[in-house]
Amino acid sequence: QRVRAVSVSRYEYIGIVHLNDAYGQAYAEALTQEASNLDTPISVTSRGFSSLDQASIDIALQRMPEAR
Repeated sequence: QRVRAVSVSRYEYIGIVHLNDAYGQAYAEALTQEASNLDTPISVTSRGFSSLDQASIDIALQRMPEAR
């Protein structure tokens, strides 16, 4: 499945927190690829978490701001 990035040129950075499975990884990779191909590229930070693991979700969210 192909993810199509919307032109959001007012943003320089976006973040995605995704499930660490084949679908979540593929979605994050597709979003990163599309964002880099825009006329004005957007930097994408992705952080994964483990299913049903609240601690890994919390860590992924906490690490998001330091990614820039």
